[in-house]
Amino acid sequence: MATEDEFRRAVLPFTLHHEGGSSVDPRDPGNWTGGKRGRGKLVGTKYGIPASSHPHS
Repeated sequence: MATEDEFRRAVLPFTLHHEGGSSVDPRDPGNWTGGKRGRGKLVGTKYGIPASSHPHS
């Protein structure tokens, strides 16, 4: 089993490559504070963190 440090070194570059930028695509349900397309506010995502997890959504 990999250590936490080994896991981060292996996974973090891959994750940041695919999820590192910001996105405000209205077709992506993760960009909406309500978790579904057209529900809530379109605020976007960054680093793969969905809009619905923002503390002030």
